[in-house]
Amino acid sequence: MLFRSIFYTILGVVWSCIAGVLGIFFIVNFLTIEQQGYWYTFLSLGALATFAELGFTTIITQFISHEYAHLKDENGRLIGNSNRIDRTASLVKFSFKFYLAITTLAFLILSFIGIIFLKDTASSSFSMLVAWVAYSFTGAFLLLVSLFGAVLKGFNQVSKAQKIITFASFASNIATWAALMGGLNLWALVIGGLINIIFSLILFFSSSSSLWSQLYHTKITGSYNWLKETLPLQWRYAISWASGYFIFQFIVPVTMFYSGADVAGKLGLSLVIARAVQYLANSWGATKVPQFNILVAKKERSNLDILLSTIQKQSLFVFTLGSLTIILILIYVFPLINWNTRVLPTFEIIIILIAEGANLI
Repeated sequence: MLFRSIFYTILGVVWSCIAGVLGIFFIVNFLTIEQQGYWYTFLSLGALATFAELGFTTIITQFISHEYAHLKDENGRLIGNSNRIDRTASLVKFSFKFYLAITTLAFLILSFIGIIFLKDTASSSFSMLVAWVAYSFTGAFLLLVSLFGAVLKGFNQVSKAQKIITFASFASNIATWAALMGGLNLWALVIGGLINIIFSLILFFSSSSSLWSQLYHTKITGSYNWLKETLPLQWRYAISWASGYFIFQFIVPVTMFYSGADVAGKLGLSLVIARAVQYLANSWGATKVPQFNILVAKKERSNLDILLSTIQKQSLFVFTLGSLTIILILIYVFPLINWNTRVLPTFEIIIILIAEGANLI
């Protein structure tokens, strides 16, 4: 199980790296520098969904892991203490009800703020605003879809969840690139989002039909106030995630507003390159989240410390190696293919890499 979870996580990371390179190719060749600026502005504004979600999926994974520590999986169904199963089913049902409201809120937030921002830019048009509303819908709905993965990860099914996420990402990337080649420009983001939603839902339901059926049909006998239980952790995540948006995402729309689409496009692409390295390094810990929570629930603190120390060393090594590779590519490869005109100067990207290293730590 552990090997599969690592394999599919690494596969997802490898594909993300490949998709990142191919994505740069399609963006550079099928979008103008101005459209590139709006492309990354769409992506950054889309991250406003964090203000509706604020880390709730991570919290749900943790809470489900704590319950699952006292249960077992048999033929795709939960077995064990009936009270624990009752609590677990109640938690999952609460999560989806809460997320229906979150999805609606996210769509309204994204649509409203995006329209207000984009209508004041020099090259905005009605079709662009319509594309933004459509992209807001897919971004909001993907929040609900992400909850399926969070639930499976809570049940220590990281490999299954990661496999689905990877395959859905693959389909989404292919659809996005095909749309770019077809001249759909910013609408390619919408197409990619829709394909991601469709593939994810089909794979999540088909791969764990027994589990979802059991959770859905379980009649809750106890009374649980999950909002009260999750709130003490939620507000801490909320502060962290909201701050994270302004630290890591808000800079591209601000650059668009003050310096124009050209500079915003270069900054956006540079951030994508630097964060790909950080994402690769951080993947070593992504597969261990359920293990962290299970060790906490079992009070095995010494094993928890050992696991964390190992992950830290591996992640920092991968990040350092990846950063050096990126710097060499920027210096020697990008000028040969004329991609250096689409990114920030190398020195400024090095500064971004240093910031991403601090974020990793």
